[in-house]
Amino acid sequence: MTPKRAKIHAAFVLFAIVLAACTPVRPPVDELAAASRALAAARDAGAPQWADQDYRVADEGLRQAQAAMMREQYDEAVAFARIAEADAEFAAASARAAKTRAEVERLQAENDALARTLAQMESRP
Repeated sequence: MTPKRAKIHAAFVLFAIVLAACTPVRPPVDELAAASRALAAARDAGAPQWADQDYRVADEGLRQAQAAMMREQYDEAVAFARIAEADAEFAAASARAAKTRAEVERLQAENDALARTLAQMESRP
């Protein structure tokens, strides 16, 4: 290979590497689907009612992921989708915890009422 041909070959290889690095990666369809499923699970767990702020954060994250994907900024879309998925899982857990706390408070009130009734019955002659 002549020196001139070697330089052309090296330039072509360098150009091919740069071109390959600039080509977009595949759209993050799987990551967006996972975030969407997590958001649906949070909705099913009652997050809009019981953990509204956490749910809205997750929803906004999913919207940002979708917008980044539309702009073909796939790395950004992946990052937003993963964060949205985690936020949605947190919202679902927060909703379940809030519902559980409410149920515990309801049962405690019921137990207190039963204890008062029992004490009244025992105090009667």
